[in-house]
Amino acid sequence: MSKKRLRSQGRNIVFNVYQKILGEQGAEQTQSSILSHVQSLAGVSNTTIRRIVAEGRSTNSSGGNQFQWTKRIIKAGPRWIIIHAGGENGYVPNCCLVYRSKSTSADYHHDMNKDKFTKWVMEKLIPNLTKPSLIVMDNAKYHSVQLNKPPTQADRIAVIKEWLQSNNIPYDYNWRKRKLLEAVKNHKPESKYQINEILKSHGHEVFRLPPYHCTLNPIELIWRIM
Repeated sequence: MSKKRLRSQGRNIVFNVYQKILGEQGAEQTQSSILSHVQSLAGVSNTTIRRIVAEGRSTNSSGGNQFQWTKRIIKAGPRWIIIHAGGENGYVPNCCLVYRSKSTSADYHHDMNKDKFTKWVMEKLIPNLTKPSLIVMDNAKYHSVQLNKPPTQADRIAVIKEWLQSNNIPYDYNWRKRKLLEAVKNHKPESKYQINEILKSHGHEVFRLPPYHCTLNPIELIWRIM
């Protein structure tokens, strides 16, 4: 689902929340901690928070701090999607993939999906890793396609029964959905991700970051300056 750009009032709120937390916590907290705190309160991504803070400036007016926008005029042009990987020795050679975005959405995730990401891993990343490696990865949707994914409340009863049967989990044919989902919950297997298993089969391991902490991945430092 695409996210609409925040209106000025929404940006004002996010900026003021950021300023307040920054004033209260100051040097006692890292930038990452402050952003996480703002994110939990405002419900927007760290990227959005950074953009709002960078675009805005606080001014003294009527005895208090208010937020004013510095309008930036940016010439519309093509947008490019870049996929890359790096490690202790820099970028992985021959691993870069660049292609032009065809989406009109502000969210770049519309230009990436499971098939594109898996193709990049198979054709670009794996062939150019010269030794067993630990792959640091966030929890983007296209990174997190599960194998044998358990059904949920949103699934039809027939789908739930089919999953139980395929996993050799006993159930009564006359059970209602709630009872069937209890059986799913009681026998839910450990999550297995498709991309993890592909990398594992080639001698690599995947380390997944905590949810909403993609900034812990060193490559995010590169994206910030591009």
